[in-house]
Amino acid sequence: MGAASLFAASKRIVWRAQSSYPSGLPQLYAPAEHFASLVKELTDGQLVVKMHPGGAIVPSKEIFDAVSTGTLDIGCTWAGWWIGKFPASVLFGNSFPNGLQMQEMLAWIYTGGGLELWNEMYRGHGVVVLPPYGMLGSENFCWSRKPINSLSDFKGRKFRTVGIWE
Repeated sequence: MGAASLFAASKRIVWRAQSSYPSGLPQLYAPAEHFASLVKELTDGQLVVKMHPGGAIVPSKEIFDAVSTGTLDIGCTWAGWWIGKFPASVLFGNSFPNGLQMQEMLAWIYTGGGLELWNEMYRGHGVVVLPPYGMLGSENFCWSRKPINSLSDFKGRKFRTVGIWE
C-alpha cells in the first residue's frame, strides 16, 4: 500500500515548519525545502509541510522550544544550538574539530544507535528526532588573519563560535 492511498480518505493537513537558516543559504535551507516537497509528493498533497526560513515564526535558537510547545510542528535545525539544555547535543551536531566526518556521523546515527540516543536525550520534551538526510562536516576551530600559537594569542580577540566552544 502506497503512502498516497493511506491519505486518500483524509482531509488535507498542513504542518507549520521552520528552518534555523535563511532561504538564501542553499546548503542549509534547501534540504528543509526538499523534505517538505517530498512529504507533499509522497502523500499526494494530503500532508503539506509549510516550510519557513529562519526567524520567520520564532528566533532560530528557539526552534526546539517552539516544537516542544506546539508552536511549530517541525523544526529543521542543528542540534548544537541546544547545548544549554542538553550538553551532549554537540555530539549529534557534528560541531567540534576532529569529530566524526559526515559519512561517519550519518552511519552512527542510522546504524550505530545514535538516533536512539538522540531521541532518549529529548524524551520528556515532546520532541522526536527525524533522522537527518544531510549534514555538513565539522567546523574548523578557528580562522584568523594573525597567527595563533598559544593561549595568550587569544587575548583581546573576538571571534564567532558555536556549540562546544561557546
